[in-house]
Amino acid sequence: MAKLITGTRVYGNATIDNVLSLGSSATNGSNGFVYLPSGLKLNWGYVAANSSTGNATFASPYILSCYSVTCTSQASGNIVPYVTANTTVAVIRTGSTAAAVNIYYMAIGY
Repeated sequence: MAKLITGTRVYGNATIDNVLSLGSSATNGSNGFVYLPSGLKLNWGYVAANSSTGNATFASPYILSCYSVTCTSQASGNIVPYVTANTTVAVIRTGSTAAAVNIYYMAIGY
């Protein structure tokens, strides 16, 4: 895993606040999260979903709000997920009543 190397030069007086971490749980595992430089947090993972199942608990909950969740699937056919989310869970469903398929998601928020 590559390490991020940063440096700071200060000339004169300086005030530093709002220091953010860039890498909390950025792993190759199935679920993870990372803080972006802006302070936003990105969660990702997958969940098996159909018309009645598919609750994806975020690897790291949001403090204020989950702004957006995007989804995709590698299943054949017309699997179109629909999503509602709060600060801890994305509820992901498909129109299919058949066996659940893996839906891969990315969520962003504060």
